[in-house]
Amino acid sequence: MKTRLTVRNVARGLCNRPRSERFVGAALTLALLGCSVDERDPVTTSASPATPASNPSAADTSGAQMANEDSTSPMGAAQPSDSASEGVQPTDLVVAPPGGGAGETNPNTPAPGAQAPQPDPVAEVPAVGMPSAVPSAGCGKARTLQDGNRTIMSGGMNRQYFLETPDDYDSTFAYRVVFMFHWNYGSINAIVNPPDADRNTDRPFYGMGDLTDGKTIFVVPQGLTAAGGGAGWPNPNNRDVNFTDAMLDAISSDLCIDTSRVFTTGFSYGAGMSVALACVRPDKFRAAIVYEPGFISGVNAGQCTTPIAFFQSHGVDDQVLNYQTGLSVLNTFTAANGCTAPAPPNPPANGHTCVSYENCSVPTRFCNFGAGEGNPFNTSLRGHYPTAKDPGQSASWIPPEAWAFITQF
Repeated sequence: MKTRLTVRNVARGLCNRPRSERFVGAALTLALLGCSVDERDPVTTSASPATPASNPSAADTSGAQMANEDSTSPMGAAQPSDSASEGVQPTDLVVAPPGGGAGETNPNTPAPGAQAPQPDPVAEVPAVGMPSAVPSAGCGKARTLQDGNRTIMSGGMNRQYFLETPDDYDSTFAYRVVFMFHWNYGSINAIVNPPDADRNTDRPFYGMGDLTDGKTIFVVPQGLTAAGGGAGWPNPNNRDVNFTDAMLDAISSDLCIDTSRVFTTGFSYGAGMSVALACVRPDKFRAAIVYEPGFISGVNAGQCTTPIAFFQSHGVDDQVLNYQTGLSVLNTFTAANGCTAPAPPNPPANGHTCVSYENCSVPTRFCNFGAGEGNPFNTSLRGHYPTAKDPGQSASWIPPEAWAFITQF
């Protein structure tokens, strides 16, 4: 990561340790916290479905349960103001009406004869290495795309995104790529140089900037400002999906990336955009990692039928995209992934719970957190928050969970 992002220098001691020690240390620290459910009994599986042919990059997990574990501002065109609140106009986030799609059944009704997934509070320590990479056309070429704010033409408009490559970028190494979509009223700057006015996240790149291993390229797109204010991802007529296609095409043709390890993540409206990409671009993205999602970016549940690895966190006290909305999204992807998917257990009142689902064709993991673990600044949003902290934590448990999910591939 770039040393110009001095906000992350506090984590340099951890980031400079050997990778295996760094993640083991993070896992032990989280495991010692007394706020989350800590069930250490492994969950076994009885089926070994094959990786779907429609998503050749997806890992064949055979339904296995993951082991327990708990700068300066980017230059470019002016960004939307960070002074506006994500929760000022929650009605801007229009949830798709129920009915007609997979996963629209009552989220609290277990499948007949199904056994509830067992909670495990921390994700598996990721394996070292990136085997079986699928290099892009940009591998071996002298790069022309440089870090910082970039402009690209899409849909007859100039669109912006921010690019961050490792300091020691090597055109012969195929890097994973993580797209990061901002929330309503958010911006590139709010993700790259947080916090924003709402303190939706207090560490760069949704906290993943502190964890990166020098093998990741971050891409942060900028949403278009709506007529009523706020920048988001309504995706009319696939406008924002096409924008993502254009960014990925430009990056893969100019930089050396692993086309089998491209991920999308985001919070709130950004989570909705990542859900849309998971539904209509499962051939391009290995997994979606979403915080407080809903079907709010021009895609409905009925379009989400192809298996794709999926990680979700949701607060039970979310006042913008409520918990039942989140469970509807979860059920859609557990159905697409062929998982055994009864309702997840409730979290402690002041803590969190994570479960990995059984019998899935690709990894599928869900975390929830209790009331009181919401946005620390704007309390009206409560559980609508991407980087919740358990009581006593100085750093959120969500970024290590999300990062472990990504780096298992």
